[in-house]
Amino acid sequence: MSEDPLKQLSALQEQYRIIHAEIGMLASAWAMLEFKINECIWILAKINPVAGGCITAQIYTLNSRIDCLLSLMKLRMIEQDLINKLNQFRTKVAATAEMRNRMIHDPIVYNQASKRAGQIEITSKGKSVFRVKELTIEEIKKLHKEIVKRLDEFRLIYLGILSVRDALPDIPKPESDPTDIPVYLSMEVESKRDQG
Repeated sequence: MSEDPLKQLSALQEQYRIIHAEIGMLASAWAMLEFKINECIWILAKINPVAGGCITAQIYTLNSRIDCLLSLMKLRMIEQDLINKLNQFRTKVAATAEMRNRMIHDPIVYNQASKRAGQIEITSKGKSVFRVKELTIEEIKKLHKEIVKRLDEFRLIYLGILSVRDALPDIPKPESDPTDIPVYLSMEVESKRDQG
């Protein structure tokens, strides 16, 4: 009788624990980057972090977070130099984000014969890729280091926002108050028509 597949998987995961630990540290560093961007969004939107978290938790991609932050930076009239730095950061972090996504979302497989780990890579951006690629500790550590570098680069933008936040102009008022515009639901309109 063959060994239970779950026990086999558990034993292999234990054997390759270092890989899982390194990927966990990489994921944690990325989460900190997202958190710092969220903090800047909350600061510039002048919103409590608890309420802000309700909003930013709905923003799934780093690119969308950066779009949101850029809009707020322009709305709050942050100096153009800092906006340019965020645009340059966006360009650098895009490639890092793609590598991070592959590292986090591609399943890890184990080759017992070669004693090596790999990842099933499935992508289709212009060219279809379906393969098992070797996964090494060095590769994971290199990506972790790159994420930490991106986090450090964003820190300069974060500190720039913190340094000017109290001197920024208030958020402009809307041209018209949307609550002053009457909105009728179709049922209300039909009800009024029936009564009229």
